[in-house]
Amino acid sequence: MSRLHGSEERLSGQPLALADDHDVRDALAVGVAEVRLDATPPHVELHVEVGAAQAGRDRGGRYDDLVRALGVHDPIPACGFSFGLERLKLALDAEGQALLGDKVVDVLVAPVEEADEGPAAAIATRLRGAGLDVELDVRRRGVKMNLRHADREGIPYVVIVGERERLTGQPILRDMQSRHERALDAEALAATLVEAVRAGR
Repeated sequence: MSRLHGSEERLSGQPLALADDHDVRDALAVGVAEVRLDATPPHVELHVEVGAAQAGRDRGGRYDDLVRALGVHDPIPACGFSFGLERLKLALDAEGQALLGDKVVDVLVAPVEEADEGPAAAIATRLRGAGLDVELDVRRRGVKMNLRHADREGIPYVVIVGERERLTGQPILRDMQSRHERALDAEALAATLVEAVRAGR
């Protein structure tokens, strides 16, 4: 087990870095509950706490033989994870937050490339802090597919964060109805969206 020393620091580093981007680090605790490299399949369990609520354990690992169990002839390298939705619901209830169901979000924040994800998360956090309902693209759909997604889901505004926007500190705000785009700094972006969303509600 000596080779596993430091596993908790390494494995929890990425989610905690993402928590910093979303400005929720103080409310989030991530720890490794179990690391089993000798198991079949090898797996890692993460224990997550959000605020005072315990969200439970999340398990992930290698599942190379899973597709064969489903009828595929050859093994295919694969990995996956799972978490308890019931425990997540209990954690939300404990924090006094209700699930919103099918409510349409106000704005979609779309990073263009991987390097833009941190700044995009920071923008999403700022907009949420201003009272807006924000969806942040974490699927790396790209600009074209994000605009299609916004059209399909009825999301009225899209904020695009690419290299130029990241370097200038001025993301692009696109009005999905008028198709008009403009570059705004973070403060003006939040104020403009709050005014526009309130007017449209």
